[in-house]
Amino acid sequence: MEEQIYSLRKYFTQATLLGEEAHKVMSPPIRKILPQAPPDAKLSSVMLPLSLQNEEWCITFILRSNLNNKDHHSGQLSFPGGQKDDSDIDFEACALREVHEEIGVESEKIQMIGPLSPLYIPVSGFLVYPFVGVLAEGTEMLSQPSEVEDIITVPFNHFLQPNIINFTKIHHKAGYTMQDVPYFPIGDKILWGATSMILYEFLMMTGKWFKEYPGNILQH
Repeated sequence: MEEQIYSLRKYFTQATLLGEEAHKVMSPPIRKILPQAPPDAKLSSVMLPLSLQNEEWCITFILRSNLNNKDHHSGQLSFPGGQKDDSDIDFEACALREVHEEIGVESEKIQMIGPLSPLYIPVSGFLVYPFVGVLAEGTEMLSQPSEVEDIITVPFNHFLQPNIINFTKIHHKAGYTMQDVPYFPIGDKILWGATSMILYEFLMMTGKWFKEYPGNILQH
């Protein structure tokens, strides 16, 4: 696994961040012109957690609890993450702290791969700084009930299937409806919005590595 992490990190750091080019693909049609973050945007970080489970690379998501009325994304699939605290020395530290708080994984059990492109979310007013990290083999995850309803781990290969991107109608809790919203199906749930935009950038940057790296056990 150490060899694979080293290879993935090297491949990732040599790749070009795609930013808006990737984000637009999974953006709802009403936001094809992506808004820029205002100077007073709230700052946050998320982690895209990779792990090796049963000899297969996987990505972990959380299902945000419906109990938190202040959460604009309650009931949705997302990556672990949250608002930057004064105690966080940087955005990476924020992402690591949130992973520990929301899915119970300590920072010592995470090897960082690197940052993805920041993304502004107008509905919540957050400018999000995403990071990619690899969880140590055998790491157990435990959800924080007040914020996380469920932890869902999905094989990376799921997102490499042909025609994996679908489209649907979304009735937003803010009271409006969006048509033809792109999403990734995950069981009986859908992954859309900011999380799908972040994920798509990572897929475009690293999908070739996961399919073609000579020592990669995903190769088939």
